[in-house]
Amino acid sequence: MVFKRGKPNDLVWYGGRGDNILSMELYKGDQLVKAFDERPNTGTTSMVIPNSVKPGSGYRYRISDRNNRDEVVYSEVFTVKRRRPLLLT
Repeated sequence: MVFKRGKPNDLVWYGGRGDNILSMELYKGDQLVKAFDERPNTGTTSMVIPNSVKPGSGYRYRISDRNNRDEVVYSEVFTVKRRRPLLLT
């Protein structure tokens, strides 16, 4: 799976209650890279990885319930790429 920086990337999930508020964070390995705004548990959202995030592999999203931090789900590991190849910039 590949996501591009600076471009909306859609995430879809199942489960939880609609009244839950979710905290979403971007990790590379075990290192926190970016904490995003909290979002309602609607089963879908669009995330934009900022251009300040270094391209590479080993990234994943950590999603947790704001009121119950023990409820944690990780996305599949993915690769972050530049929006445009370096040679074109």
